[in-house]
Amino acid sequence: MTAIATVSVHPSAVRRGPAAVVLALLIALAGAILPAVAPALPLPAFITPAAALAADDIEIRTSARYTVDPEARAVRVLVEVTAVNRKPDQVTAGGVTRFFYDGVNLGVQPEARAFRATRDGERLRVRAADRPGYRLVTVLFGQKLYFGESAKLRLTFRLPGGRPRSQSDVRVDPAFTTFTAWAFGDSGRVRIEIPGEFRVETAGEELTPEHGAGGLQAWSASTGDPRSWYALVTATNDAALTSDRLVLEDGEDVVIRAWPDDDRWRSRVRVLLRDGLPALVELIGLPWPVEGSLEVTEVHTPLLEGYAGFYDPATDRITISEDLDDLTIIHEASHAWFNGSLFTERWITEGLADEFAARVLQAEDRGYPGPDRVVRRDPAAFALNDWPPPAAIRDQEAGDREAYGYAASWTLVRRIIARVGEEGMRRVLTAAAAGTTAYPGEGDPERSRLPNDWRRFLDLAEQAAGATGAVPDDGGRSIAELVELWALDDAEAAVLPARQVALAAYATLLERGGTWAPPAAVRLALDEWDFADVGDVIDLGAGILATRDAIDALAVSEGLVADPGLEADYQDAESEAEMNVVAEEASRSLDVLEAIVAAREAAAVPRDWITDLGLDGTDPGAAVEAAGVAWEAGDLDGAAAGAAGVVATLAAAPEGGRSRAILAAVAAAILVVLLLVALGWIAMRTRRGPARALATLPATPLVTPTGTTEGTPAATAPEPDRPYATLPRDRSPAEPPGGPASGDEGANRS
Repeated sequence: MTAIATVSVHPSAVRRGPAAVVLALLIALAGAILPAVAPALPLPAFITPAAALAADDIEIRTSARYTVDPEARAVRVLVEVTAVNRKPDQVTAGGVTRFFYDGVNLGVQPEARAFRATRDGERLRVRAADRPGYRLVTVLFGQKLYFGESAKLRLTFRLPGGRPRSQSDVRVDPAFTTFTAWAFGDSGRVRIEIPGEFRVETAGEELTPEHGAGGLQAWSASTGDPRSWYALVTATNDAALTSDRLVLEDGEDVVIRAWPDDDRWRSRVRVLLRDGLPALVELIGLPWPVEGSLEVTEVHTPLLEGYAGFYDPATDRITISEDLDDLTIIHEASHAWFNGSLFTERWITEGLADEFAARVLQAEDRGYPGPDRVVRRDPAAFALNDWPPPAAIRDQEAGDREAYGYAASWTLVRRIIARVGEEGMRRVLTAAAAGTTAYPGEGDPERSRLPNDWRRFLDLAEQAAGATGAVPDDGGRSIAELVELWALDDAEAAVLPARQVALAAYATLLERGGTWAPPAAVRLALDEWDFADVGDVIDLGAGILATRDAIDALAVSEGLVADPGLEADYQDAESEAEMNVVAEEASRSLDVLEAIVAAREAAAVPRDWITDLGLDGTDPGAAVEAAGVAWEAGDLDGAAAGAAGVVATLAAAPEGGRSRAILAAVAAAILVVLLLVALGWIAMRTRRGPARALATLPATPLVTPTGTTEGTPAATAPEPDRPYATLPRDRSPAEPPGGPASGDEGANRS
């Protein structure tokens, strides 16, 4: 009867579905040992010896060595096995039963091929059979192994590197190697040897570095539990990767690093990035963000732990699965923009990467892929704001959660872009990259007071869509409602009603303001999601606009143009206190304008001569115009003083006119009196003057032809103490009298 000692153990990296990580499963094959029953003494014919079936009665110690051979594209494996029969002979009344083993079973990696076994240099028979997740290898000793005896044998096999995109989890070439090392037997030692030019990373059990001969680097480990021991080995030699440089017009500089044996991957990635990157630049609307070269490297799919690719913004390096998936290639390239520096939530980043990649493929006639169908009530569903960073997918629950996260984020972002449009999304991304507020004023937009989180994304998307929370024309959910449904937990969603009220008031203020942008106090309160007091500030702004409208209406009727300084002050006000100052300024401006109107009306009232006399040449109309000019220039004090001066002047003019009239009358009377006095005096002087003159004239008067005397008054007033002399009317001229008496003055002789 033949007995086989069966010992197998081991982890196997088994490929899950496309969306799941390859897991290192521990395959433990029960050591079913069937020792032979060998009677050492003759037994009676009627006695049948019993067979012992204990599985622990053969001890298997192993030492496995894995040597990577890049040129042969394989890992060479040597397993040295020491088997000891620990099944004692059984002594019974009928004799002695001896137990022996004639072989051993080992569970090895499913990729193992080319088995060869020897014992003391002699070839041994080897059989291999496929089992789920491993291969069962049977090595026959070539002779029976009895109690206390041991056998040493050597088993060699190869782990050939699988072709790219094959089902094998082993890859071996001069640039890249990956495989899973197992231990065997009841106890074992493992040694791994890899050429020195490779950079090595391991996962699983801890390995100890050792000296490696012949340019090899080595690691080793020992275990008393081979059934749970494994080491996942990844070795890269970047110098052996192919290197294709792609330099495009917009400054994109891409280096494509592929395995030497995978021309198909290298060519496919090159074509997709050559056409896709310029399309991404145009679609996103932001310049190429990578300084230097973007490196795209091929990697074995299972090493991505369930993902199709990774982008490292710290190194600008993309690792992409060997699987040829167009969406993945463009998706990973778009992460040059869509990473934590643009938006912090993972769902925004992944959703944008998926949707923009799909739109690039659509533009290149490569189809328009979309997300898997998903509903918010999915068993794996969660609020997308709670989606954690990527982590190795090691079970079905994690795989389902990641699948939901990607499908839901893509679904949400696609619906948002449908509301916003591609041009609107370019504005969103530009503002996010610049860090500017979603609520800009008339000048350069201020810096946002929020991080680039989901709140900023919602604000920017809604403002770009031009509808602050409004339901779209298709009757579906608004952007805020979509975000609330897919991304928010209850606490986050509780803020939205207050936000909606504030935005509705803001929209009214924005519309009513016309060319006047809302004040900074309103816009920045909305920007930082401070909805507690923003309503009061909006009401204050509405009051200012009402005053502005009254000012404008009155100014138009007066042919005036309001000072633009009020608009600037309104827009620049950054606090409620500053808004109150603007409100006071607007109110005073209106008051002064009304005063100017009152002054103009007063100046236009018809005036009598008394009032005009009181104005003393002052022109009230000109003073009103001067007040209007001052008001237009913003000189409210000057305008108010001018308007008040006009009213005061007109009010005082009648009294002033009367006073002036009385003064004028008095002055006139005085002038008349003075005139009369002057005339009398002149008359007196005139009478006196000819008497003196007569004394000097010739004695014979001039007689007109008619006999009348001309030019000489009949008499002049006599000088004091002198007699008056009057000539007779009919007296004829006579000889001049003699000379004047002694003592006469002023007489001349002619």
